[in-house]
Order: sequence, then structure tokens, then C-alpha cells
Amino acid sequence: MTITESSFNLYKQLAANIPDCAIYILDREYDYILAEGEEMQNSGMASEDLIGANFFEVWPQEVTQSLAPYFEKAFIGERHKVEQKFDQYYYVQTFIPFKNETGEVEAVMMVSQNISELKYVKQLLLKTDDELQRKNKLFETLVNTVGEGIIVADHAGNVLLINPAAAEILDLPGPTGHLKDWNSIFALRSRIGGRELSLSELPFAVAMKGGRLDGYELFIENRLTSKKIYIESSARPLISELDGNLGAIVVFRDITGRKEVDSLVHENIEMLNLQNTKMEQLLKNSIQNLQAPAINLSLICDKLKSHDLSANEKEELLQQLAYLSAYFKETLDSLADDTFTQLAQKQEWGENSFSEVTKYFLRDFQKEIEVNEIKITNHFEVMAMKYPTQFFKNIIYNLLSNALKFRSNKRKLKIYISTYLSNHRIVLEVKDNGLGIDLKRHREKLFGLYQTFHKKKESKGVGLFLVKNQVESLGGSLEVESEPGKGSVFTVTF
Repeated sequence: MTITESSFNLYKQLAANIPDCAIYILDREYDYILAEGEEMQNSGMASEDLIGANFFEVWPQEVTQSLAPYFEKAFIGERHKVEQKFDQYYYVQTFIPFKNETGEVEAVMMVSQNISELKYVKQLLLKTDDELQRKNKLFETLVNTVGEGIIVADHAGNVLLINPAAAEILDLPGPTGHLKDWNSIFALRSRIGGRELSLSELPFAVAMKGGRLDGYELFIENRLTSKKIYIESSARPLISELDGNLGAIVVFRDITGRKEVDSLVHENIEMLNLQNTKMEQLLKNSIQNLQAPAINLSLICDKLKSHDLSANEKEELLQQLAYLSAYFKETLDSLADDTFTQLAQKQEWGENSFSEVTKYFLRDFQKEIEVNEIKITNHFEVMAMKYPTQFFKNIIYNLLSNALKFRSNKRKLKIYISTYLSNHRIVLEVKDNGLGIDLKRHREKLFGLYQTFHKKKESKGVGLFLVKNQVESLGGSLEVESEPGKGSVFTVTF
């Protein structure tokens, strides 16, 4: 490619009309024979400053060092295109060799295109794209890690997004392409036993019309897996300033546990109200049943104070007194049984450890045990059981404290506490070598309220009464084997 007069004129016109461009032509001595274009203004040079001047003399060393290698390659016939930066500007430099008729390179043209603005726009776009990707990644992470289910659908009902929580909560077998498919997968109701809802009645439909919904509860049954759950949902329309309503988003969470707790609380309130009613009726009946006998008892006591009674009259009054005493005991025992049954139903149940409660007892009575050199051993084949916690502790504490209280002065006290299974029931046994009880004389009164059988000031006659009633209120039994001077064995069958 040779340089002619017409070529020079063409290159000048191109340089003058291409924005941000400059065209330079150097001969083999690196002298400028053409320098035209708008971009020369950024270098502070004019065409007349460069024509005839030498490339190496005009430009700073950093410029010549960057451009010279490409000029050298062009002078041996190679064409190159390279992107370079000078100061704050970016350029695409194209080096084109011009050959004469013999094929020798007689000059090189460098077309310098300032791409700084394009570069900055590209960098901005890349930065914006990176920011969008980062935000999109953050959004995906958020959507995929939240515990709430999220479902997005467009205005046509096409499902665009189902996050992992939604798939898990609803037990979805796979992707669902359209909301119309949901009625074949789910039975949706406002409550258990209610009629099935159509798509037009669901939160999505409300949001599709531009409405907002919060706290909407649904009972959902998965027809494929039989999973049944309650959800609480919120729905919002997806609105664009340009395109209007694009679809809807529904966010929901599983509230099955909460509904079960609510139901249990409701049942407990009803049960407590029923129990309170029963207790009130029980007390009224007991008061009514005891009023007349109490009056008769008072009258009999007044008569017995009289000195004019015959032996037969006294005997008759004593028989009446015995009858009233038995009647009072029977009525009070019945009242106690009913009361403890009601209390047992109100107690907090838990997993109770025999060894733990025994350990607490030993800690609480440590001083008395050490001073009196009492030996307490245990063997628990059954380690723990579900039972009203307070009842469980009372039973063990009362049986062990009874053994402590009624120890013999003739020997060191030994207590053995054990558990085992008998006929599929848990049995607790407390055995001691204490004073023992004469069961021939006291068996009938043994578990009565305020009944005592030893002259001990700390004896109140309440412990065994409580243990028996607490155990029997939950279908268990309390038995005793005892012999005076040898000790006792109390056996609780839960």
C-alpha cells in the first residue's frame, strides 16, 4: 500500500471527521509526514507542531518506549492493534505499514482512537453488573435460607419461584409450573373439616388483583403424601412502575405446632372449668352431707355430759357416736380421694429420676444422717418414670423421712430403697429396720389422716395419708409389711 496525494487527503478527512481519533504517518526515519485529528488536542499538540518533527524528539520517553516496539514491527511489514493507557486516557492504537512498488515499507500509519469514555462506561457496566450479581446472590441466599416459605407467580399464574423452605413445608414432590396444578396436589381449606377453597379464594388471587393480605390461615392436606399442616400467610402484589401488576408473592410459615398448642390450651381450660365445677359441687355435697351429722354429733356430746343417763342410754349414745365417726371418716376419705384425683390431673408431668430425688433427700437430711450414722443404700432396676413431678418427690421424701423419724434406739438405722418391674408395673420399695408397726392393732387406721402410732413429737399422721392418696389417685397402690421391733417395708406399685 503506497501513499499518494489522494491518500493523504482521504486520511486527513477521516481524521477530521472521526470523533476522538488521530491519524499519524511516520517515514522510516520516524519523522512525521501526517498528523491530523481531534484527539491531538488531548496531547497538547497541533498538526504543524508535528509535521517534519521526529517521533523520538517530540514525545516523552514513556510514550516512545510504549509505541516504538509496534512501529518497529510495522516497519518490517507486521500489522498490529493494541490497547494502551497514557495518563488518564485509554487508546486503541492500530499500526499499518505502507509499502512501495518494490514491496518495501516506506511509512507506517498509526490510527489512535481514544476509547476512554467507552472504557469508563464499560467499567461502570461491569461494576453495575457485579453489583447486580452480588445483590442477586444475596437475594438468592436470603430466599434459600429463611425459614418462611416463599412462592412467586406471574400474572398468568406461572410459578416463578419456590424456595427450599416452601418445598419442605408443603412437602412438594417437584417443581409445579402453574398455580392451576395446585388443586390436584393440595386440598386447601380455611379450617379442618371446611370446604375446599378454589384458586380464586386463595391469597394469590387477592394479591393478583392488587390487594394485600396478612395473617391468613390455611389448613393444607397434601393429596400425594397425606401431610397435613396449618400455615399462616401474607400476600403482596408485584407492581412495576412501567408495567403495572406483574404477579404476586406469598410468604408463609408452618403454624401446626402453634395450633396444636392452642387446641391443647383450649382443652385444658375446658378441663379446668369442668374440674372446678366438679370441685364446687363436691364441696357443696360434702357440706350438705356433713351438716346434719355435725349437729347430731353436737347433741350427742351434750347428752353425754349429763349425769342422769343410764348405762343403756350411754351405750346407745356411744354407738351413735361410733356410727357418726365412721360416717365422717368415710365422707372425708371420699372427699380426699376426689380431691387428690383432681390435683393429679392438674399436676405437671415429667421424666423423674429415682436416683436424683434420692440424692436430693440425702443432701437435705445430710446432717441427721451423719450424726446418727444412718446407712442408706439403693438399687434401681428402673431408673426413671413419667409421673407428676411434685407427687413423685413427695412419695419418696415421705417414705424415707418416715423411716428416719421412726428409727429404733437399740440399733443403727439401715434403709434400703429399690425399684423393679412386676407385671409390667413399676414398683418402689422402701425397707428399714426401725421401730415397726403393730399391724394387728393399727392396719385399718394406718393411712388415715392425723393417725400416729408412736410417741414421737414430730409425728403428725399426715405423710402416709398423702402418699396413699397421691398414689391411688393415679391408679397405683401402697402396701405395708411391718413387725414391731424389726422394721417395715412400704411397697408402692405405680
